[in-house]
Formats: sequence, structure tokens, C-alpha cells
Amino acid sequence: MKFGIGQPMRRHEDLRLITGRGCYTDDVILPRMTHAFVLRSPVAHAHIKRIDVAAARRMPGVLFVATGEDVRADGLGDVPCMVPLVNRDGTPRHDTPRPVLALGKVRHVGQPVALVVAETLTAARDAAEAIDVEYEPLPAITEAKDAISPGAPQLFDHIPSNIVFDWDNDMGDAKATDAAFSRAARVVTLELVNNRVVVNSMEPRNAIADFDSASGRSTLYTATQGPHFVRDPLAEAVLKIPKDMLRLITSNVGGAFGMKDLRLSRAGASSLGKPQACATGKVAGGPLRGIRL
Repeated sequence: MKFGIGQPMRRHEDLRLITGRGCYTDDVILPRMTHAFVLRSPVAHAHIKRIDVAAARRMPGVLFVATGEDVRADGLGDVPCMVPLVNRDGTPRHDTPRPVLALGKVRHVGQPVALVVAETLTAARDAAEAIDVEYEPLPAITEAKDAISPGAPQLFDHIPSNIVFDWDNDMGDAKATDAAFSRAARVVTLELVNNRVVVNSMEPRNAIADFDSASGRSTLYTATQGPHFVRDPLAEAVLKIPKDMLRLITSNVGGAFGMKDLRLSRAGASSLGKPQACATGKVAGGPLRGIRL
């Protein structure tokens, strides 16, 4: 019997992967490759008062430094949310703008603030450490329930009470449920607090961007959970180029669990096509690698 209940399923793909013969994004080596490093916010909530990248741009091996203002000047779009949910009253959910690099404000620890491209990863990291960012800290919270309490710090001015959407999956009968509770002899109230859940794949987020100046086409090598799901909004919403001008290649993926969708490509988005030339006018002149995005 094939696929019987309890029948063991012999796997065929493991030997190649566990003996080092897989091909992950970090195994892709292209000629004249440069390296990207993302400077991230060390604070959870703050206004960005000033970013000084002059020292970073003067450092040896540095080819390109970008901030949120540079990205906006070059015309890149925000990273979109692709889930078209509506509130229980039928109104559309709020949008939370997510620029490639922070603009004016950071809203979580680790939000990308600047991007450095250099001849080596070490040079890019050193230059990122030379960027001087002045933050004006704002109140921050760590509990989700506190975010919707009266007087809580507001992440976005256009989203009251920090509620992006109030969703009802429309699978139940709220009135009948309320009536049943009202007739019940005893009602027990229980508060359940879920533990923190994070994704922690062996392979981090990654991207290698390669722009062909002759054809105007870009190629993005990156581990994804669906190439078209990443390519289409990245091309149309962020880079604002036709989809056929961006090729996305996904080889082996070292774990994902929901973390390797459109969000992974922020640094890659800043290096494809014309965005490569913004800010200083310098172009990396070859493929750009960004790992641990």
C-alpha cells in the first residue's frame, strides 16, 4: 500500500543538504560582488533628529550610503502590506507605512535606518558604525494589551488607539453567543496570555541584487516562501518597475516559518536598478550581497 496510515515516508532530498551540497543564497558568488550592511535603530520609539553620514562616506572601500531621505528622493515606494483585511464594520484596515529606510521616526528596535554598500562586509560594518544618528526618545510599551489602553503612545498619528484593524472572521453568530451567555447559570472569565513566539531559522534573511545596465533588468537571489509573492509587490510597489524587469531566483531555503516573504528584501530593494545611484551618485558596479537582513 502506498501512503497508508502510519507508513513511514522515506525522504530523498536530505543527503545532498546535510553533506554540504545544497545551494543557499550565501553560496551564490558573482563577479565584482560588493556587500551591504543595514544600520538599525537601537531604540523602540523615537524621532530621528539628525543623521550624519559624512564620515561613513569617506571611509575606505565605501561605495554608497543611503538614508530614508535618499530613498524618498529616489522615488522608492514603501514596503506594502499585501493582506486586504476589512474591519468588522466593513471599513478597510489602516495602512502602516513601512519605508525601506526609516523616515523621521523609528517605531521598533531594529528598524532599518541607513544602508551602507562597500567592497567588503567589514568595511560596510565599520562605516555603519561611523554614522551618527541623533534620536529623541519617545514613550514605548512592551505589552500588546497596553498598546490599546487609554493614553498609550501612538505609533502612527492616523491610527487611533494603535488598532490597525478590528477583525471578525464572520464564522460565528455573535448575537446568539451573547444570548447564550446571558442565559447561562454561571459564566467563567479566563485571561490567557500567549508566550512570545519568534521565528529562528538556521539561515537568516538574505538578498543578492544584480543589476544589468545593458538590459536594465535586475536579478534578486533570495530565500523566499514564494518567488512571485515577493517579486510582484517589490517590483510594482517599491521599485516601481515592470515585473518583467525583475527576476527573482530562490534556491534552497534554510527554514522560513513565515519570515521570508516580502519583508526580507528591503536592502535588496535599495540596490536594484536606479536606486543604486541615489545619494552620492556612486554605483556599486557589480552585484550586491546582503545577508542577515
